[in-house]
Amino acid sequence: MNIGVDAAAFGMANAVTASSANVNSGYWNPAGLLALEDNQFSLMHASYFSNIASYDYGAFAMPLDDRSAVAFSIIRFGVDDILNTTQLIDDQGNKLKSAPPSTPVNVLGWSEVPDCGAICKGVKNERVARREADEHAVMEKKLLATPVEETTEKPEGENGDSDNTAAVDALFAAISKSKSTAYRVIIKGDVRGSVEALKDSLNLIESDKVLLEIIHSDVGMVTKNDVKMANTSNADILAFNVKLENGVMGEAKHLGVQLYHNSIIYQLIDLVKENMSELLEPELVENKTGRAEVRQVFRISKSRAVAGCMIMEGVITRNKGARLVRSGEVIAEGKIDTLRRFKDDVTEVKAGFECGMRLDSFDKYEEGDVIETFEIDKIRPTL
Repeated sequence: MNIGVDAAAFGMANAVTASSANVNSGYWNPAGLLALEDNQFSLMHASYFSNIASYDYGAFAMPLDDRSAVAFSIIRFGVDDILNTTQLIDDQGNKLKSAPPSTPVNVLGWSEVPDCGAICKGVKNERVARREADEHAVMEKKLLATPVEETTEKPEGENGDSDNTAAVDALFAAISKSKSTAYRVIIKGDVRGSVEALKDSLNLIESDKVLLEIIHSDVGMVTKNDVKMANTSNADILAFNVKLENGVMGEAKHLGVQLYHNSIIYQLIDLVKENMSELLEPELVENKTGRAEVRQVFRISKSRAVAGCMIMEGVITRNKGARLVRSGEVIAEGKIDTLRRFKDDVTEVKAGFECGMRLDSFDKYEEGDVIETFEIDKIRPTL
């Protein structure tokens, strides 16, 4: 950093290298010290960056003879009164040295954002803190690696029947859970509180048909590594109020990963519910659209016949699904492939009108038969 010294030099835009002939020549051009006739000293102070940084300069020079001189100078550029970022601040904005139980405080100075629910412990110094943190991490890994016994053998007799029943119920519950469809998500949020709030809201979604799995959650922008993780685990990405790393959308499109970006938490929750519902097979519901009664049978040829009908209910439409019912028993099913009024082909006939119709290749009509038409609607099942 070449700031320079001497107010006069600053006034000349530091263009003083050739003309400097005083104590400040030790900085600009040492040859100028030969012009000294007596001892000189110089002091300067300047502030930068809104008085955050201080620039201090001091120099002394003296001639030795007409051909030599000596000079000393010192320069300091630094920041004074650095804010102590390891502080406890109460809800009134006061700085505290210690916080008794049940005192809400804002802790400044974390090297990274702690998880919600993490336990904070005060220690003597940073070295002790690092040692205890490492010991805690090792212990946590051991606990996670230790298998949990799901069942415990008990001697026969007391509570034997109830324990067996509970074990059977747990077994069936595990089997049911393993067979359920899973919807997996990766959550990225702007702050830890937002991530935890979204996770808690998603965990409140109750479903016996679809299992919601949050395989990863973190704070920060969505990266290509998140997309690769989602592709590997067959998961969708929920990005709450965060930016996307350059190239993320292209990577997601290339790998076929669904990425949902939103700043409203409730819309993301509704989106998850909708996606979970789409994983289920739709329910097929039959809706009757028309009912006709065969009044007379017309033989077109030896092998072909047309049923002369009266439309009793609804509308009979060509190419709709239909069934022929005789004495309460279904005789044939198919589609209405022929529908006429008088000699004209029509697409539909309403209730109260007569028509001639033919059910696919069926020709064994009898007077009194009932022809019902219907359509199948697909209804999205509930969770």
